[in-house]
Amino acid sequence: KVLVCSSDLGRSAMCRQIEPELHVDASEEIVAVLAPHLPNVAIVGGSSSAAAPSTRRENVLVADTLSELVDSYIAARTMASA
Repeated sequence: KVLVCSSDLGRSAMCRQIEPELHVDASEEIVAVLAPHLPNVAIVGGSSSAAAPSTRRENVLVADTLSELVDSYIAARTMASA
């Protein structure tokens, strides 16, 4: 499913309620708010080395493109299940 929201506050509240396995966002602020509450969150876009310290957590993935994110997410899941 794809859900959309017009505000950052609404988006973070909605994500906490539905508890997705992975939330993908372009906002480091949203990722920082959601990271303590969700199993996996990802920042897509921008430079992957420029992630703010507040988003550097074990469950936070950072990627420049959605394709790169999918590849790294699948690789991490495959290694975890092995």
